[in-house]
Amino acid sequence: MKKYTLQQIKLASARRFRVAPEQLTAYDKTVPASRARQMYYLIARQQGYSTTQIGNHISRDHTSTIHGSRKMQKLLADYHWQTQYRAVMQDLAVEVA
Repeated sequence: MKKYTLQQIKLASARRFRVAPEQLTAYDKTVPASRARQMYYLIARQQGYSTTQIGNHISRDHTSTIHGSRKMQKLLADYHWQTQYRAVMQDLAVEVA
């Protein structure tokens, strides 16, 4: 069962990386926007959304969601990214509480 909506995940990721939510749907390739988008992909996949659903929500192809979530999964080996991930998840938990 999905605990968070795609919109909630998008907003929490954007806040954490200090980008406007619209930057996740734009073709913005700056590092903060790309990382926020990759975090969004990963968390949305973990929540059980299909790659097509995730991609459609932010105007991306499903293959972009696969690549981005894999990229973020690799980055999570680093403590910095683990901290970012936990912070986004904490923000989501507070938002739905």
